[in-house]
Amino acid sequence: MAFTVLVGYDGKPPARAALDVALGLAGRLGGRIIVTYLVQGSSDPHARAEQRINGQLVTKGALMAAGNRGVDAEALIAERPVVEGLITLAEERGADLLVVGDSRRSPLAAALRGSVGQALLHRTTVPLVMVPTPEARNSRAA
Repeated sequence: MAFTVLVGYDGKPPARAALDVALGLAGRLGGRIIVTYLVQGSSDPHARAEQRINGQLVTKGALMAAGNRGVDAEALIAERPVVEGLITLAEERGADLLVVGDSRRSPLAAALRGSVGQALLHRTTVPLVMVPTPEARNSRAA
């Protein structure tokens, strides 16, 4: 079975950085990626439908990027809470690696709003890579 990387993806800069790393790893290892977009539970069916449409649009772009790099990829759009959803889907799909973007919010913002990366770090049994955005990498180098 091919090396499988599940990447959390919403089209924002941290997710794009995670996708780039996931594609690089899968490409080097002859593996595949699962681009995962999670719809947040809303009681409004119209809001859920809009989120699904957005998920289709952003994952289509990610699949095109994978195709351009010669990496086998599939899109997965699911209605689940982010942390539990990524963990469960990675386990169900037999992912060898879970990759997510790290927004590098301030410690205060992370404490007040919570951090997906931190929650994943403490709860997943699937190996996890948290990828900083290029901006965050550049600011640390300065």
